[in-house]
Amino acid sequence: MAELLTKPQRRIATAALPVVFVGLVVTAFVDPPTATALTTLTALVMAFIGVGWQIHVARQHARKALSYRYFERWSSPEMLHSREILGDHLNAHGKTADERWTDWNARTRPLAERLRILAVYGFFEELAGQYNRGELDHESTAEYLGRQAVDLWQKSDWMIGPYRQVDANYFNELKRMLDEIRGPLERRREAGLAAAVGCSATDALELDFKAPKLRLSTGRRAANPSD
Repeated sequence: MAELLTKPQRRIATAALPVVFVGLVVTAFVDPPTATALTTLTALVMAFIGVGWQIHVARQHARKALSYRYFERWSSPEMLHSREILGDHLNAHGKTADERWTDWNARTRPLAERLRILAVYGFFEELAGQYNRGELDHESTAEYLGRQAVDLWQKSDWMIGPYRQVDANYFNELKRMLDEIRGPLERRREAGLAAAVGCSATDALELDFKAPKLRLSTGRRAANPSD
């Protein structure tokens, strides 16, 4: 029967067990149990489950609504401006990681640009904090902003790394979120690549993105629409 219930439904059913137990104890004092007592117990259990399910649905809607507000912020004109500046910030321009870190600490950028760059990092740290506390819809958040968060972390290792060496709490919420969503995102990407090039998911892991054409490391060239 457990397989027929969703995870939230199983939680609610489990939470209802103490109520059922109390009802059974009360019913046991009625000798013999009357139809009225059994009916009351059944109604009590059904009402409890109904209220629990309504609470779950309301919370689910609240999580989705909050997630959509973050999506709107990410696509707002102000954030688009900040993201444009961030793109230049993440461009190495031929410099090493140490040189980029030195430039950042030297504050060579105008203050307004630095604040916009930090605002994007702050956005993802705030988003991750809400995600880690279960305040956001995990599936839609990972789908809409997960890849951007992973990309930001990877391209900012020269900056995030030194910050976290000073204090491990820097970007800690973002790291926790990425630890959870990185695996599912990677599996989804592999499945998408496999479908696109007509190979297995295992072969898709060996795809070489640096080649002019999409090729497998085994030497077999994948299907390419331009051929």
